[in-house]
Order: sequence, then structure tokens, then C-alpha cells
Amino acid sequence: APQPFTDYNTDTKSVLDQAIRILQAMLDVSADEGWLVTSLRITQLIQMVIQGRWYHDNALLTLPHMTPFHISCLNRPSGEGAKRKGFPNIQGPIQTLPEFLAVCDGKFDAVLAMLGEDMTRNQLDQLYQVMGTLPQVEVNMVVKGWGA
Repeated sequence: APQPFTDYNTDTKSVLDQAIRILQAMLDVSADEGWLVTSLRITQLIQMVIQGRWYHDNALLTLPHMTPFHISCLNRPSGEGAKRKGFPNIQGPIQTLPEFLAVCDGKFDAVLAMLGEDMTRNQLDQLYQVMGTLPQVEVNMVVKGWGA
């Protein structure tokens, strides 16, 4: 679709940059006042502006070329062939970004098997490249003082 006027892209970028600055100032004030809920909501709003996604959208949609249709295509490999290739023996659809990263485990063949029919090779390459740059965090927790 044609742009409403010639400087539309420049103006949009300028507004978004200023919005982030204003939201960060709001966050500073709310945190200084000790308003936890307000601070958390402003943080969500900043994240939405930066990522261009609603906070309740599936995190898989932040990957390049990923659409809700593609998410519905994500299933864990199963059967003997999957075991030989080293995939975990877990059934069901992949619903979160950490699950997708864990199932693919850095293997382009896994991405190709799940999305190869619905994306071009160039799109798959871009998707795989971004997946390789995402941090993977492992968290362990121990509760002391409960039980024996």
C-alpha cells in the first residue's frame, strides 16, 4: 500500500524513538516512587513498542517470517527416525520459543523438517541465523526450610 505521505517512515521512527524515551522516564519515576505494578506495566509497554508485538503474542512470532500458520506446523519429530537423529522422545506441538530452540538444538535439519514445506530456503536460513543468536538461559531453584 502506498504511504500516506513521503516522510511517513521517518516520522514513524521518530515517534517510536521518542515514545521509548518518554516511557523510560515514566519507568524511572514509577520505580523511584516504589510503584511495582505500574513499573511492570510500563516495562511491558516498552517491550511491546520495541518488539512491535503485543505482550500476550506468542514469542515464536518474534522470529523472522514466522506466522501463526507456521506455529501450527511446529511438531516435535517422533518415531524411530527421530530417535536415531537424537531428538527427545516427547510428543505434541511446540508452543513456546524455548521449546522450539530445545527441539531444534542447533540443528538446521530440524528446522527444515518442520518448516521446509512452508518457507523458502532463504527464509529458513534467516530464521536459523536468528535462532543461533538467541540467549539460552537455564534457571535452577531450591526452596530451603520446607520438609525434612
